[in-house]
Amino acid sequence: MRLLKLKKMKLFYEAKFLDADYDPDVIIVTKKDRDKKTEINRDEYDVNLLDLIEEDRITKGIHDVYGKLYDELNFKTIIDNYSRNSASCKALKEIVLARIANPGSKKASVDKLASNFGVNLKLKTVYRMMDKITDNQILKLNKLVLNQTKSLLDDKIDVIYFDATTLYFESFTEDIGEDAIKKNGYSKDGKFNQPQVVLALLVTKQGLPIGYKAFSGDTFDGHTIIPALKDVEEQFKVDNIVYVADSGMFNKTNLEEFDKNENMTYIVGARIKNMPKDIYLYFVHSFHAVCSNEFIIGKTFYGYDFASAVEKDNIYGFQPHPEKSHENGLKILENFIRL
Repeated sequence: MRLLKLKKMKLFYEAKFLDADYDPDVIIVTKKDRDKKTEINRDEYDVNLLDLIEEDRITKGIHDVYGKLYDELNFKTIIDNYSRNSASCKALKEIVLARIANPGSKKASVDKLASNFGVNLKLKTVYRMMDKITDNQILKLNKLVLNQTKSLLDDKIDVIYFDATTLYFESFTEDIGEDAIKKNGYSKDGKFNQPQVVLALLVTKQGLPIGYKAFSGDTFDGHTIIPALKDVEEQFKVDNIVYVADSGMFNKTNLEEFDKNENMTYIVGARIKNMPKDIYLYFVHSFHAVCSNEFIIGKTFYGYDFASAVEKDNIYGFQPHPEKSHENGLKILENFIRL
């Protein structure tokens, strides 16, 4: 019996199954056997395709592509002590990949992971993982993203675009207490009866992410920009950056705060009809330049929209005359000097 077992092991290795585990019950087929021509009885293999029933289906692409990116970005370090919290670290990765593939609730993500990707993740593990996502983990995530963004731009970020949006909950109950963040407010999704959070987003002019900051759902958009930008300056030590925002951020308090901070140079969009006359700029020409939209950083309406400010690399062009635009013109020149 022992000799027979050794002969089977010898055949196993001769068949080049060196990386597999040896199983004495496996039927061994040698190379010599594989080379023999055997006749197949086709009648034994007749299959009606209509009788086929799908048993399982697994999608691999998301994990192959985005999973590799997740690892390259070193996101597994977001939760401290990987060896002790490996289950939570893996759960975070799976939830991120599930929501890239098909955004949904935590339960829906767990269900999709099982049905689409063959990944069995317990919902309780997801909740335990979320308990480990503190403000420190969010800061670490933002720093990892910022450093990756800077590496793609040769460590140079000269323009930051800012905007805020709302994310609503499938609930009708607000949070209570001083730190409550789930509140009713002006919903951009039209869900005025449901609590929400306000999410401030910061990206480069190439659309690459820099960071974000969450606010209570009843926060006015215009009250988000200064706290978010101060966080960027304090936490990530960035300076000499032009901040670009839309008319929702245009209010006296914000502009005064910008003017007080030497590191905050800004471009804020606003409707001319809503601006006081003393903010107008002086134009003298009856013509204007026509250029590609990718270079336009400012437009003016005079019967129709036209390019009045352009930028390419370190070259800027300005249609109105700053030197004839009083304090506003001086402010423009001052901002250029800060670049």
